[in-house]
Amino acid sequence: MQYEQPLLTIDLVVFAFHQEELSVLVVKRDACPFEHHWALPQGEINPTIDVSLEAAAKRHLKQLTGYEALYLEQVQTLGNQQRDPRGWSVAIVYYCLAASSQVLSGKSLQWIKINDIVGMKLAFDNHQVIDSCLQRFQNKSLYTSLPLFLLPEEFSLTELQKAYESILGFKMEKKSFRRRLLEAGFLEKTGNIRRAKHRPAQLYRLTSLQPYFFPRIIEGVRDSKNVE
Repeated sequence: MQYEQPLLTIDLVVFAFHQEELSVLVVKRDACPFEHHWALPQGEINPTIDVSLEAAAKRHLKQLTGYEALYLEQVQTLGNQQRDPRGWSVAIVYYCLAASSQVLSGKSLQWIKINDIVGMKLAFDNHQVIDSCLQRFQNKSLYTSLPLFLLPEEFSLTELQKAYESILGFKMEKKSFRRRLLEAGFLEKTGNIRRAKHRPAQLYRLTSLQPYFFPRIIEGVRDSKNVE
């Protein structure tokens, strides 16, 4: 007995720390269904060149943005008859982290702030996909160094703390946060200084492209007066 093959795509949720807020990359579709709607980047698997699902995800990201993901993770597989008007479809969902300066926005490619994406009309079940990936990323940011992959090659500790706070949605006590990161050993000084409003800021970089796992989760301050 033969069955019609379902549509199979790789769907990408690309996060970036863009304009000091966590954002997601969307593309304007140029074909039906949902023509002219904003949607998550997606593409098909090419059996002749894609040796794995991850390879297919990396290829589509590279073709769309010119960016090679430093971190990419498979989150879920979605499949049913309702998510695509063309019929049965399956989406293998990945999220990846990018420094926003590495991906350029254009007429058909835009960064949208996470807080603004809720009110947008997106194609397919993209809102559900974004919610699942955001929850996974936020949960892992509580005990890993993943937010560092959103920053440029050199960054200050203040920029790093702002990235964590933007992702997690709460403030952190500066001294304990910095002590935890510096004692973990995955940061090193670059020797460069960035001039700031109050005083020069020492710049750091990652010593490894492998995520670091903290022994304890990151917690916010109980009193916002203690943030500084």
